[in-house]
Amino acid sequence: MAGEQHYEKVICGCCFLFLCVNVGFPSTSFNVYQPYIVELVGDSAGSLILAVRTFVSLICMVFVARYYERFDCRLGIFLATLCTAAGFLIYGTSQSLPSMCLAAAMTGAGYGMGGFAGMTLVIGRWYKEHVGRALGIAAMGSGLASIVVPLLATWVIHNVSLSWSFRLQGIFALAVGLVVFLLLRNRPAKDGSQPHEASRNSGGDATPSATGQSAAVKTTVSGSRRRAMQIAMFCLGAISVDGIGYLSVLMTSSGFDPFFAAQMLSICGVCLTVAKLANGAIFDALGTRRGSVIFFAIFNAGLALCCLAHLQNPMVMAAAVVMVGIGTTLGSVGISMWCIDLSTDQDRAKLVRDLQVAYATGGFLFNVIPGPLMDLLGTYEISFALLTLCGLVSMVVVLKVYSSHAGKAEPVA
Repeated sequence: MAGEQHYEKVICGCCFLFLCVNVGFPSTSFNVYQPYIVELVGDSAGSLILAVRTFVSLICMVFVARYYERFDCRLGIFLATLCTAAGFLIYGTSQSLPSMCLAAAMTGAGYGMGGFAGMTLVIGRWYKEHVGRALGIAAMGSGLASIVVPLLATWVIHNVSLSWSFRLQGIFALAVGLVVFLLLRNRPAKDGSQPHEASRNSGGDATPSATGQSAAVKTTVSGSRRRAMQIAMFCLGAISVDGIGYLSVLMTSSGFDPFFAAQMLSICGVCLTVAKLANGAIFDALGTRRGSVIFFAIFNAGLALCCLAHLQNPMVMAAAVVMVGIGTTLGSVGISMWCIDLSTDQDRAKLVRDLQVAYATGGFLFNVIPGPLMDLLGTYEISFALLTLCGLVSMVVVLKVYSSHAGKAEPVA
């Protein structure tokens, strides 16, 4: 069908939209609401709400394969987006901890079932070439949310109400869900179209490999090295998920204006989005190990600067936010690169599962720590000191595993 020849562009657009809603709304941009939630229910309860969302997301990730076997992508992503919409509408009517926990659970389900897993399945079916470019464009949806939502939400909160800010995001999520349901297709063949192939569409030029790596490993990292990487990913989950998640409340509790905090979150989102595009290029140019050193150093420096929030120095805080935004890309691009480098094709899925579960578990468990520490010690800076320690541990372990596993690598002929 002539009208369907380039339908993969519509599919990529759909992925961009549902990642903006299902990942961007509950996760990358949600920290703008944390100071207001803390005012309503307290610091410890505020941490619990985040923990509920993270826990439900983790549980859904465990069963996401069965979920898509049952519903396939079109209906499955639509239902997940409805969960996100329902969660934000519930937030819009919530004044108590139980109802906010219910809202968090709904958005967690949307994130776990309708996030990157759905995107990977859809893009994999519709793209046979330029897969990485398509994934990058789609993944920018969550980055866009982290840039735009904090500023818009803060304006609505201060000029209308907190409830209406939540409700408007719920309405937008519902609209996106309907658009995705109308436009998304499970598989190209059902519409008479074909997956995107560069060799057919661009004169036969082959696309480089997704990783750009010049070496392959003979064996998959196992035993003590695998366990060490799981520990490193546990720590990385803590610093990636909670490093950004508590930036806003760190600033406001240290005396910064809420609008300044919102602006910093938008800057952080810009840095995260741009760094996603740059991370892979740096890894390709310098090697994954050297690239990891650079991004870990930036990340840890940013977390350390967060421990100086009490100085109320805007320049120091801005530097911290920029570095944290850049370093957080290790939680997405970094993990993927490490899984590819440290595994064979046959064993990669198991390593991805192990490292991703460890990553999500770290983010979930550390979520419950900052609030109680704030109640006990009166500052979030202690939590960021712990995060800096986690970052150092993760960096040392990853580099040690790379060094010890290097002898197993052989150049590709």
